Amino acid sequence: MAGEDGQGYQEDPQQRAAQEVTASQEAVDTSSKASYSLSSAQTSSAWGSEAGPEALGRKASEMFNGISDVLSKENALIAEFETKMRQAMTAIKETEADNERSFQTVNGTLQDLAGSEQAQALASSMEKAGFKPKEELPATPSLNPSAPGSAATGGGATPPPNVPVAVSGPDEY
Repeated sequence: MAGEDGQGYQEDPQQRAAQEVTASQEAVDTSSKASYSLSSAQTSSAWGSEAGPEALGRKASEMFNGISDVLSKENALIAEFETKMRQAMTAIKETEADNERSFQTVNGTLQDLAGSEQAQALASSMEKAGFKPKEELPATPSLNPSAPGSAATGGGATPPPNVPVAVSGPDEY
């Protein structure tokens, strides 16, 4: 249920954002696996057994293994974020549905109350005391657009319905 200010859960942008999170997670996972493969490829058959190249190969393997580890941890964090994000999306939708049901319940209760015998008795008492004018049913607008006084002609010989009648209060106030 969007509020008066137009704020509310918007499914389409949220789903697009969720797809981006999933795509990011897949990319990080692919990079982590590729880095691990690069680490595994740093073998003595590739670098030889001389001290300098062998040390460079070992350091390269450690670097790629470190990158893979960092990316793996980042991927786990993205996975946790995605789970929490989807839980939040579900909670927001449920909250908005609950709010809409509550709003409808309150509206129905207020409508029932307004039509109750107590409300009718109060309105009658107010009318008898001169504090509330008797409400008249609004006139049915003419369906003929050329009829005098119709909304289409801009005319109007009759005053608008439900115009309050001026009532003065008791003099002692």
